[in-house]
Parts: sequence; C-alpha cells; structure tokens
Amino acid sequence: MKSKIAFAVLVSVCLMLFAGCNNEPKMLYQSDSVTIEREGNKTAVYDLWADKEYSFRSVRVKRSESVFEPYTTVDTDTIKIEIIPSGLRVYDKTANKIFTYQRKSLHNKG
Repeated sequence: MKSKIAFAVLVSVCLMLFAGCNNEPKMLYQSDSVTIEREGNKTAVYDLWADKEYSFRSVRVKRSESVFEPYTTVDTDTIKIEIIPSGLRVYDKTANKIFTYQRKSLHNKG
C-alpha cells in the first residue's frame, strides 16, 4: 500500500515538473506585417515591415505601482502598442486589426 502511495506522489511531482517546463514560444497573432509571440513571461511584438522587435516582460508589482490607464509605448506607421492594466494591446494598422493580450489574474478581485 505504501509503495502505491509513494508511486502516485512521484508521478504527481513529475507531472508538475514537466508542466512547468513548457516555455516554448506560442504564436498569439500573425499577419503580413505583425507577429506576436509569447514565451514564458516575455511577449515579443515583431514589426515585419520595419524589421523591428519590441519585447515586454510580465512581472509582479505592488498594486500601488501597477498600470491603471492605458498608455502608448510604440506608435509607427505599421503598429501601435499600448500597455493596458491587464496586459498589452497591439493595433495592426496595415491589417486594420486590434489584438489584446490579457494576463490571467491569480487574485480574486472582489
């Protein structure tokens, strides 16, 4: 009986470790002019027409230091990038589309 419990615990630990190692780049958005990828806590926005890369990291901050209003960090002929309270908003001007990435909150707001 003890060996079955130990085996179950070992399998559970291995599954948790492997689940945490999945930091492969994930394609969030792609068009002829803009590509957005996420890898771990880094989001990369590629302006393909201007051959530029803009990268953003998600970090924990105190609530008093967090973003409360959207603000623009990049505004070119091709794209506009805004930092919003819960993530990132990218305007793909050439495709006339808006992509919004919102991070999942671990806290219950209420």
